[in-house]
Amino acid sequence: MKKNFKRTNENSNSDNNNNNNSNNVKRFKDNRKKTEKLKRDSGIESMLSKQLFSDLNEMNDILISKEKSKLVKEKLVNEKSKSKEKEKKKEKKNNNLLKKTPKKSPKAVWVDDDDAKVSQEGKIIRINNLEKKLRKEFTATSNVDWANQTSNVTIPNIFATTASRTTRNAFLPTKDISLTKLKNVNINSKQSEISSINFHPNNKLFCAASSNGVLSLYKLNNRSNNLISTSLLSNFEIKQAKFTFNGENVICTANKHYYYYFDILSESHHRVSNIGASLGNSFRKFIISPDNQYIVFLSDSGSMIITSSKSKKLIAELKMNGNVHSACFSADGRYLYSTGSDCEIYKWDFGSRVCMHKFIDYGSISTKAISFSSDNNWLVTGSSSGVVNIYDPNKIYSEQLVNPKPEKMLMNLTTKISSKLLQFNSDNQLLAMGSTKLKNSMRLVHFPSLSVYSNWPINMAEPKSFDFSIDSRFFALSTKFDKIELYKLNHYSSVIQ
Repeated sequence: MKKNFKRTNENSNSDNNNNNNSNNVKRFKDNRKKTEKLKRDSGIESMLSKQLFSDLNEMNDILISKEKSKLVKEKLVNEKSKSKEKEKKKEKKNNNLLKKTPKKSPKAVWVDDDDAKVSQEGKIIRINNLEKKLRKEFTATSNVDWANQTSNVTIPNIFATTASRTTRNAFLPTKDISLTKLKNVNINSKQSEISSINFHPNNKLFCAASSNGVLSLYKLNNRSNNLISTSLLSNFEIKQAKFTFNGENVICTANKHYYYYFDILSESHHRVSNIGASLGNSFRKFIISPDNQYIVFLSDSGSMIITSSKSKKLIAELKMNGNVHSACFSADGRYLYSTGSDCEIYKWDFGSRVCMHKFIDYGSISTKAISFSSDNNWLVTGSSSGVVNIYDPNKIYSEQLVNPKPEKMLMNLTTKISSKLLQFNSDNQLLAMGSTKLKNSMRLVHFPSLSVYSNWPINMAEPKSFDFSIDSRFFALSTKFDKIELYKLNHYSSVIQ
């Protein structure tokens, strides 16, 4: 009995255990279903909340854009109304000015007819007529805009200021020349043995070459003149350096059978040789044609070697009787004028390469320099004795004179005139002439009065090279002590501004 009772107890216990396990499984399943349902519900809620927030953001953006467009429209309407009000005010002001009658200028108490007259070429001409004549002659041979109109014309200014622009008489005073000494070009750098200087056509760049083969480019401004590039040409003693008229290159020559050109954009120099010219010629000096198509090299053997500025190839050779010392072009490039050791002045037809006329330079032992004004009215020569002869080329070539007398002989200098120191400015009212041998041996000459200014120079070292800027507002002068002095011509600054 005891055994049977034990078995029944064991069976009941096992049944209870089984029931408990089933209940636990059921509870687990129920709990799992509940958690899954909660997860699904929470996912749906998050999706709904995201969608709701995105809808709200879109609504905000739409409202903001509408407000912005509304503000922009209001601003445009206000600006239009303001502009209309300004126009109405201007019209009203102009109408009031038109209604006003101009005041009559008071009559002079005393009038002298001679004040309105000036002497030119031995004739008495009224100033108004003279101005018209000079302006007509200048505009016929020059492309300068300000000569064609009476109003102010804006020209690029390397020393631009905010000062008010004024207009003065276009004619230079004959008594004193007004100059302002500016900072030296090479004030912030040292350059020795300077042999040649030149302004760039835009007036903002400036080149200085040395006989030790150094070519330097400077940037000019009203505060400081900075060195921006230096190039060394080894074993090449530069005698002359000059910008081409398009401003892209600098041509450099020496006592060599070849020359260099410096490319400004790439800052690289290139040697040009094997031109095909006669043996024995060296390219110490040169001139560039006004159209920038030709470069003419002057040799000691009496030859002028014409080359193409593009191909760098030989085109022709012109031969003089003596050594060539100096040459220049007419303003239109049709004629070439040259002079040298034989004291004769040659006029060449540049197109046909034929010598049209030649005459003897009056009183000269050896003519060292020649310059021709761009209005074709003046031909100037400088001799080894320091005498500068001023000729009227129209009279010489129309009458085919062989031994003409100059209109005037300037004897202010007593030593050799340098071809680097004889130059007209752009409007031909100034001639610079100088010698490299003595202190203060530089002069400025007024045209057409042919008078020498007495108030300049003052305490100047021996000059070596000279150049006017293309608009005549500035000129530069290199001296024996390798200083490049910079001056402002106040007359031209006031007229052009």
